[in-house]
Amino acid sequence: VVYNGLLKKDRHGIHERIARVMEQLFADRLPEFYDALAYHFNKGLSRDKAAEYLIKAGEKSYKTLSIQEARTYYRQAYDLLVAKTEKDSQDKTLLMDLLFKWALLLYDFGDVHTLLELFVTHEEMAESIDDRQILGMFKAWLGLAHYMSGNPIKGMKHLELALEISKAVEDPRMEAYVCAWLAWCHWDIGSGDDVIAFGEQSSKLSGQLGPHPY
Repeated sequence: VVYNGLLKKDRHGIHERIARVMEQLFADRLPEFYDALAYHFNKGLSRDKAAEYLIKAGEKSYKTLSIQEARTYYRQAYDLLVAKTEKDSQDKTLLMDLLFKWALLLYDFGDVHTLLELFVTHEEMAESIDDRQILGMFKAWLGLAHYMSGNPIKGMKHLELALEISKAVEDPRMEAYVCAWLAWCHWDIGSGDDVIAFGEQSSKLSGQLGPHPY
């Protein structure tokens, strides 16, 4: 009753203070409180912080195979980030981080439509960020999304650019992913020699790096 009688700005202030105190009190066990922190920051004054904790909560749920929870957290984080009319470089980078984590879930569960829609929608944003590593991985996922949608030729164009970037920034993990996905594209178009070449390169790099989802 008391809470409902407060002005909105006072409610926002209370939630903000609760979230800040929680960060201090539970600094050594924050993963237990990702969802609660996201809730209070969202109700408070720091929507960016809310999005960060929603992404962390989604990643945590994905790793424990709580898939529906992960979907919900990622969607909520996405809605918060895209709602901002003016996005600075930090907002764009955070959105890219979300897309890469969300893409793993969408790929694993075959939600090709959402995967393609998200990456097509934000292609221009990815190209506007002054970070070649982000652009390279974005193009890689976009290429895979086109491939999974039945368009290997279009997928290859994005993947070939991602391959160039991965070599330029010396990111062997990105290169391993891209080579594997290029092998799939070449398999679909019947280019056997390229399938072998890209497959061998991906296997070589993966063996050196060990398992680690991007």
